[in-house]
Amino acid sequence: MNRRKFISRGLAAAVAAAVSLIPTRLGIDSQLSSKTKAEKLFGRGYEVDFAKLSVGFIYRPGYKDYSPSKEETESLFHEMSKIRPELMDLAKRDFVKGKFYYAVIVEPDKAYCKNLEEQTKISIEHSKRFFNFPELSEISVEFGFPKSSKEIVLNNPLSIYLVAGLIRRKELEYIVETKNRRTFIVSPKQDESLFGIYEPDFHVFPANDRNGPYVTYSNKGVIFCTTTGYLEAIIDAPINELLHCAFKKVAFDYFNKKYRETLADNEVYEEWFRVLRAREEKFVHALGILWLNQYNKDRILGFTEKELKEDYTKAEASGKCYSGMQELAEHIREIGLKEARRLYIEAPDDLFKVIEKN
Repeated sequence: MNRRKFISRGLAAAVAAAVSLIPTRLGIDSQLSSKTKAEKLFGRGYEVDFAKLSVGFIYRPGYKDYSPSKEETESLFHEMSKIRPELMDLAKRDFVKGKFYYAVIVEPDKAYCKNLEEQTKISIEHSKRFFNFPELSEISVEFGFPKSSKEIVLNNPLSIYLVAGLIRRKELEYIVETKNRRTFIVSPKQDESLFGIYEPDFHVFPANDRNGPYVTYSNKGVIFCTTTGYLEAIIDAPINELLHCAFKKVAFDYFNKKYRETLADNEVYEEWFRVLRAREEKFVHALGILWLNQYNKDRILGFTEKELKEDYTKAEASGKCYSGMQELAEHIREIGLKEARRLYIEAPDDLFKVIEKN
C-alpha cells in the first residue's frame, strides 16, 4: 500500500487533496501502438478529467478512536513547528484523544470500473493458484462502486469497493505547555492518500487489573481500492489487501495468546500491537512482490524489472512498516511460499530475523 501524508485544516480540503494527490503518471495513456499490455488491460484509454473527480463522501469505520505512536507524535509536531515555532520546544505535551475516518472520491466511469473488476477477478484467481494458501483460497469477493457511505457494507463475501481516490484522515488533540507556562490545545489533522486498504471487523477490549487486552474479530470486512494511480498499484493493491484479510487472524490470535495474561501499561500493549501489524505489512507486501513479478511474466504485462524495482523501493520509503520488504521477499523466495506461511503462523521470530537484525 503506497501512501502520502500531509496536514490539512478542513474536510473540504481533505476531499480536494484526495484528488490532488492522485498520481498522474498514468492518467494519460500512451498511443495505442506503444501501449503495454498492462495499459490495455488495466488502463482507462483516455485522459483523466480530474474536474469530474470532485464528488465524495465520508466513511467512518465502527471503531473510530485512534492513538498515535510516540514516533508519529514526534514527526507530527516536527512538521507543525515549521509553521508554529512555539511548538518546537515544549515543557509538556499530553495526548488527549484521536479518531480517524476516510474521505472517499467517487469513480464516475462505470464502464472502466466494470473492466477493472473483470481484470481484477483474473488477478485474484491467479494469486490463489500462485500462493496456494488455504487462508486465501477460501475468500470469496464481490465488487461495488459506491456513491455514498450507505452503500458500504462489512460483508461476507468480502466487498471490494473501487473508488477514484481514498484519504485516511486522523484528527488528534493534544494539550501542550510552553516553557513560559502558557497552556493551550493543539488539534492537528493528518491525511494519508492510499491506493488500497483492508478494514477488518474487530474490537479491542482494554486491559484491566487482572488481564491484558483482548482482540475479538469476525470474518467480515471491507476493501477499498483506487482506480486512478500507478498501474502497478492498481494491479497489486487488491491482492495485497486480500492477503491482509487472509492473515489478519494470525496477528490477532498471536496477540491474544501472548499478551492476554501479561500486565503492562496501555502504551506497551499498543506498541506490541503495532509491531505485529507492521510485521503483517512487511509479510503481505513481500508476498505481493513475488506475486506481481510472476503475474507480470505470466500475463506479459510489460513492466520491466527496473520499473518494478523502483516501485517497490518507493513503497519501502513510504513508511517504516514497509522497510525490509524486498529483503524479506528474497528470503521467502529462497525458502519457499509454503515454509514462509508456516513460519509466519508458527514461528514469526524466525521468519523476520532476516530483517530484524538489531
